[in-house]
Amino acid sequence: MLIQTVETILKQSPESYQAFRLYRVKHEIMPEVMPKVFGKSVVSYLSDFRMKNREMTIRVSSAALKHNLIMLKNQVICKINEEMGEEFVENIVFL
Repeated sequence: MLIQTVETILKQSPESYQAFRLYRVKHEIMPEVMPKVFGKSVVSYLSDFRMKNREMTIRVSSAALKHNLIMLKNQVICKINEEMGEEFVENIVFL
């Protein structure tokens, strides 16, 4: 009898796998990756990370920081993808 992992079972149903992946991103990966990408002091101004169709949305509580992050958007995308080990994010929207 072959034992299947949860991930293998969820891959059989694309909707379930997408929900599983988004949950994993929000609760496991982002808390580890964001301090490496932005630094601990900047992360304290960021909240509400969301992913949909390779587009990440991040709420920023400081207008000046938001402006700087918009200017560095391409570099941030590259750093996130580098940390994830795949092309995980294509676009970032800072709110």
